[in-house]
Amino acid sequence: MAEQKDRYSPHSGRRPGPRRTGEAEPERSEGRKQTFEERKNETDESLIVGRNAAAEALKSGRPLHTLYVKKGEKTGAILPILAACREKNVPVKEVDAKKLDFMCGHGNHQGVILVAAVKDYATVEDIFAKAEEKGEELQIVVPVV
Repeated sequence: MAEQKDRYSPHSGRRPGPRRTGEAEPERSEGRKQTFEERKNETDESLIVGRNAAAEALKSGRPLHTLYVKKGEKTGAILPILAACREKNVPVKEVDAKKLDFMCGHGNHQGVILVAAVKDYATVEDIFAKAEEKGEELQIVVPVV
């Protein structure tokens, strides 16, 4: 049987993949998927990585979403962080170290990543108070599904 020169075979000495012609790769179109670094940069301001940073964020009163803790970490400097989360009703999730590594781009997370709320949520009372303060009539539309 005759071998085809364009096909890969372990004996051909050529590996599969793009041919190297020395030309620059074409730029990707705007419809392409985001890389990990691009996604990370979009969410960086909401990730608080490390024990001291998480403790300070809890003291600051910043709106927080979730605390991710490495499974089995319940000693030392993490205890006050867990207590503060309970006090402020911040959900705590125990996850594998691999998940924490992925979330922070393999940075030094010290077993703790705190996700801050991107926006500060308002209660219904806050909305009514703001409308009254502006002297506007408030209309609430509830969609029926």
